[in-house]
Amino acid sequence: MGAHEHDGGTANDAAAATRHDQQQTGPCLISSKGVDGSSSTSGTDPSTCDGHIQLELSASSSSLYSLYSRRRRGIILAVISIAQCLAPFNDCIILPGLKALQLEFHTSSVMATAVVAVNSISLGLFSLLWGPASDVWGRSVVYIASTLLYSTFSLGCIFARSISMLLVFRVLQGAALGAYRTTATGVVSDVWCPAERGVALGIQALPTLVGPVVGPLLGGFISQYFGWRATFIALALFSALIIPMVALALPETMQYKRLAALRAKDPAAAAALTEAREIAASRPVFRPPWVAMAVVFQRDVLLHFLVGLLVFASAYSCVVELPGVLTRAPYRMTQIGIGVSFLPAGVAAMIASLAGGRMFDWMAARSGGDPMLRLTYNNMATMLVVPGLLCYGLGAHFKANLAVLYIGMFLMGLAMGAFFPALLGYVTILKQHAASTATAGLNAILFIASAGIMLAGSAVVGSIGIHVYCIALAAGYTVVAAAASIQIHRRQCTMRELSSLVGTRDSS
Repeated sequence: MGAHEHDGGTANDAAAATRHDQQQTGPCLISSKGVDGSSSTSGTDPSTCDGHIQLELSASSSSLYSLYSRRRRGIILAVISIAQCLAPFNDCIILPGLKALQLEFHTSSVMATAVVAVNSISLGLFSLLWGPASDVWGRSVVYIASTLLYSTFSLGCIFARSISMLLVFRVLQGAALGAYRTTATGVVSDVWCPAERGVALGIQALPTLVGPVVGPLLGGFISQYFGWRATFIALALFSALIIPMVALALPETMQYKRLAALRAKDPAAAAALTEAREIAASRPVFRPPWVAMAVVFQRDVLLHFLVGLLVFASAYSCVVELPGVLTRAPYRMTQIGIGVSFLPAGVAAMIASLAGGRMFDWMAARSGGDPMLRLTYNNMATMLVVPGLLCYGLGAHFKANLAVLYIGMFLMGLAMGAFFPALLGYVTILKQHAASTATAGLNAILFIASAGIMLAGSAVVGSIGIHVYCIALAAGYTVVAAAASIQIHRRQCTMRELSSLVGTRDSS
């Protein structure tokens, strides 16, 4: 590890993040010339970042974030967002066809669920390698390499002749896709300053949340008319389109490489960047997996991660169980009908993702420079998961009207969408120069633990009932969310005391 890098101390990380956040939420670094010659607003206060102020930056006040024009940022965000669609499609497009797959291979419902679960476990594990790789070798090369591998492994799924063979290639698919979420978050942290990052992360997360809407809709149609194998053909074709898109439209954004390129072209401009010394001191190194995972267990991260884990696992457990519920009496829905039934959760998550990212940025100027306080309202929004779980679990158990199940899915979608842009934004602020590595640790434990909860749920729902399972998830969430809220409240009290002490000292 480089001499200037410190990944261990929570207090040091929090203090550094607070200073960085304060720098980025101060007065506007208004407009500068981007790499393509047009003006941009970067490093700005969110309240004044409307793109209408056209003041030229002096060299002494420029920021690395200002090297990207508004147009260039839009292109970058579009590319990574479109590419991001592959991961949720990979999870959800097969859901309506799980029953047909189970019948063809003469296997159990648990093994059919494993087709989704093993993919999530593999995705989580291999993100621990892809994340550090992205922080060292760059974003674009990781995108292209992982997508080439994914396209190859999709062929194995298409021609699988047994459930065992299919599971092996699903593991390999997940291993390749482990690069996507970590690298996309790294790109956002490279290009958007902390004060503006929440909205960008919310938009970047939209495809992850659109997947549960569009994926099952497409999967239901494809499975019903062409068979479940055709869903993997669709995934292979989509991944093949991503490769030229990334190669042609996504520049290398990794800050260390970006600074090195600028130094070679214009040393004076590079030296004038406000972040130049900090970036140069944070030389990229490949961090072993346990370093990435250690981020999750830091005192300032753990409780908020557990809130996100329980919300995510609750929503996805219900999503995986939904096809089984809807194929039985009294619903007896077709594969297309099952696909349509994923709409409420997906639409809610899409809406909440944009609102959650904006909420996180809105709190930037009101948090006193403390990143944790920016989670305040996003954490409150996750409480919607409790009525969502109760509606879904009790509705499914008592065979209530479909509207009850849809309301439950809608509420869980709102909770999930509102929180994840904020959680990713929070972690990338704490670990600015190792954003992909930190996100890798987050995703690894998130997907592995969620897959474990899904498999456990699939195994026990038949014996304890889906209503008991959902009540247990709601109870676990309530305990963890209460602890996270207490931590945020204590931090607010500490910040008020510090502010009061500073005010008293200044007045004296």
